Amino acid sequence: MTTDEHKAYIREIAWEVAAELKAELNKRIDERIERHELTCAGKTSRRAVALLASIISGLVALGTAILTFKIRDNLSP
Repeated sequence: MTTDEHKAYIREIAWEVAAELKAELNKRIDERIERHELTCAGKTSRRAVALLASIISGLVALGTAILTFKIRDNLSP
């Protein structure tokens, strides 16, 4: 094998390795993006649930206050 053939062989192997590395890196990037999207979706869901729980708790407190005033009105002479 001549020097030029040897260099060409090494270049060919280097390009193959680079292509495999690129494919692996793209796969990892896609996986991270997907995990990030799922994490963000989970955070959004938790925020929505927390907001809904807060609204429900406020409505319960309001309902309790209204009932308390109605009971007081009924008990007053």
